[in-house]
Amino acid sequence: MTMTNEEKILKMLDAMQTQLKEHNGKFDNIQTQLKEHDGKFDNIQTQLKEHGAILGALQHASEVHKAGMDNLNHQVALLSSDIGEIKTKTDQLESKVAKLEDKLDSIAEKQNQQSEVINVLASRSIYQEAEIQAIKRVK
Repeated sequence: MTMTNEEKILKMLDAMQTQLKEHNGKFDNIQTQLKEHDGKFDNIQTQLKEHGAILGALQHASEVHKAGMDNLNHQVALLSSDIGEIKTKTDQLESKVAKLEDKLDSIAEKQNQQSEVINVLASRSIYQEAEIQAIKRVK
């Protein structure tokens, strides 16, 4: 039993159809996988957009924070300058207060000396008044 050319061709066509069906199945499988990958790729793109938005917000927050820190540094520098001026003025005031204390001590000492002189003079005045009265009585 030999096969005719037609039978050989039909057999070959059947084999080709079988292979074609197998390839179609494989292509369908590949298309399904591509659709799955497209879905995953879309998810990844969405996540990248979300991450980009988050990074933009973080960058903005960082810039706002930096501006705040720069402002604080500037204010600290101004305060430091003010504190230096206050310290200088405080030192000057302490020096003036020390001089005033010395002057007050000197004035208090002179007042004590004058008080002693006044007491001596008052005693003499009383003694002299008594002598004047005694002389007047004698006359």
